[in-house]
Order: sequence, then structure tokens, then C-alpha cells
Amino acid sequence: MPKKPSDVDIWIDREKKNEHIRQALENASTYFDHNDVLDVHTLEAVYGKESSFGNLLKKRGIVKPAGAFQLDKVTAERYGLSVSKENDQRFDIDYASIAAARYLKDIDYGFSKETILTQSR
Repeated sequence: MPKKPSDVDIWIDREKKNEHIRQALENASTYFDHNDVLDVHTLEAVYGKESSFGNLLKKRGIVKPAGAFQLDKVTAERYGLSVSKENDQRFDIDYASIAAARYLKDIDYGFSKETILTQSR
């Protein structure tokens, strides 16, 4: 019995067929700079986790998370995406990957700030 292909195997096969996804992720990764620990591989990992490399783009309604990076409506709009029944850019890999890269950069920046922990007595 042949082994069922993994999500990574499916992704590699799709990548060969669809250079557009790879290019979209690479273009979006230009939002990261030399000070960031983030890169195109970070976007690929999030894309893989959130939508099974584009295989699970199920629409869950306008407000709930949806699309390639499972962004909710508020977050998507905060990063410049149009979210409506007529036009939901969370499903457009070009727009969604840019929004996701900007969002990841902001999250990374927030968590990389030095903090001072104090003990209460």
C-alpha cells in the first residue's frame, strides 16, 4: 500500500507547479530586515501551520479567521486587507503574505523588547 503524502510532500509538489506562491512569500519577506530573526522560512512555516500549505483555506465567515494565514477580520483590516463578501484579500496569497509578514514583524518586535521583572515581597 503506497504511503499517503505528507503536507510537506504536497507543498513541495505544489511549489514545483506554482512558483507564484513561492514568489509571493519571498516578496513579503522583504518586510524583514537584517535586525530580524524572521525570514521567508518563517512565513512558509506559518503558511504551512495555518492553512496546511494552502490546502485548507476554508472560509469561516467574515469575522472569524480565514485564508492562507488564518487572519481574523480586525487583524486583516489593520494590515490593509479588504475583507468583505465580495472581496476577501485574506485568500489572495500576494496580499495575505504581506499582511502576515508585517504582523509577524510587529509581534516579534513586541516580544523582543527588554523587560524588567520585579519580585513582590
